[in-house]
Amino acid sequence: GRVEGRWVPAPGWSLGGRVAYVRAITTASPDIPEEVGRQLTRMPRLNAGASVAYRFAAGRLAGTSVSASYVYLGGHTAFYEDRNRFRLDYPGYGQMALSVSWSLTKKPYTHQFGLAVRNLLDLDLLAAQARTGAQRGWTGSTSSKPPACCKRAGLRFAKRCWQGITGPVRYAR
Repeated sequence: GRVEGRWVPAPGWSLGGRVAYVRAITTASPDIPEEVGRQLTRMPRLNAGASVAYRFAAGRLAGTSVSASYVYLGGHTAFYEDRNRFRLDYPGYGQMALSVSWSLTKKPYTHQFGLAVRNLLDLDLLAAQARTGAQRGWTGSTSSKPPACCKRAGLRFAKRCWQGITGPVRYAR
């Protein structure tokens, strides 16, 4: 089952959360019959996440948004013991992320710039979870939105109406 929700306690603020519980059991396995009746491998039973965001509406920081999130992945079994290997279980872990974005409107265009960091606390998931590519990573992004007149006229990608750039720039140490 899954439960998720979002709450706006005050102007500019947004809180979100979700929890998912999965009880996935192997019902048949012709190649590995000893796994029948056991939790599926590499499938955590519990996943959860929470986020908080704030968007500045006025002042020098107008158009700026800041957000933080936490994601938890429950422990799981990578594989069960059989005649060729030992059972391997991994513990659950959590990761934090932080992002900031800035939106600038110069009529008729809206430009957005963003910077985000995942695995904020730089957990060593290679040692703890045998997960490669899960180290701290930075992502930068830019985008431009076309004016509403282009959308209404169906000219979303017409050069004479709108010229835009969208794309992430990624850096991982």
